[in-house]
Amino acid sequence: MLGVALAISAQKEISVYLNLNILFCALCLQIAVNLFNDVLDAKSGMDTEDRLGPTRVTSSGLLTSKQVFYAGLFFCFIAFVLGVPLIVKGGWPIALIGLSGILLAYIYTGTKFSLSRNGTADIFVVLFFGVLPTWGTTHLNQLNLDYKPIFLGLALGLMANALLVINNLRDYDQDLAHNKKTLIVRLGKKRGQSFLGVLYFLSFSVFAIFGLMEGSFYYSALLFIPWAYGIYRFVCKKEASVKYNKLLKSAGQLQFLIALVLSLFLCVRSFMASV
Repeated sequence: MLGVALAISAQKEISVYLNLNILFCALCLQIAVNLFNDVLDAKSGMDTEDRLGPTRVTSSGLLTSKQVFYAGLFFCFIAFVLGVPLIVKGGWPIALIGLSGILLAYIYTGTKFSLSRNGTADIFVVLFFGVLPTWGTTHLNQLNLDYKPIFLGLALGLMANALLVINNLRDYDQDLAHNKKTLIVRLGKKRGQSFLGVLYFLSFSVFAIFGLMEGSFYYSALLFIPWAYGIYRFVCKKEASVKYNKLLKSAGQLQFLIALVLSLFLCVRSFMASV
């Protein structure tokens, strides 16, 4: 969304088809990651009756592990098909992002050295849920290099990583029992809670710097600081429970609304400049 808004602010006109293609390609990759994670967590014995997260289709018996796995492969294939015209337009950088995204959809959970089990997933969440999609979307619309989507994507990627941290704080005891060495398991609960605060601090710092450099409307993101602080205080005071699922929803809404507000400001500024 923010990548499209940055493109609009720079060139006024964009291709609806192109951006819908980007959207559906990204959605297919996200679905594939979730499906692989679902089936492989069930196979490893991670999804037990004491699981605090939402119901999984494999462990609950709604679908067989083979069905879920092949569904993940199907969505990877659809993402590849949708990505071909994007690669034709954007060249090797988009090919690298797209193919690595498809590969990581499986590697995230599906190998002995899976990212979700060795503490490195956080790095890739920041990159693939923030920096790369924001920069890639802007690049496909403008076909030039610009620093803005990289740093704004970094701010959103840090917020996306906050979601992963909340998820892993919720699952801390279960992950520890099954030797799933997420970054939060490696850090411990207390430092994991502090890490969540650091992520939000860094994210809002980027928006503040952009306010100084690019326009005061970026300061609008700072209005959401109390919301982020409320999330941080919740994880510091409350033990892991099913209430963390609502907290994950709240953190996702926070990230979405900040991106929406900034996108609207960019589009309105572009419109005002053209009249």
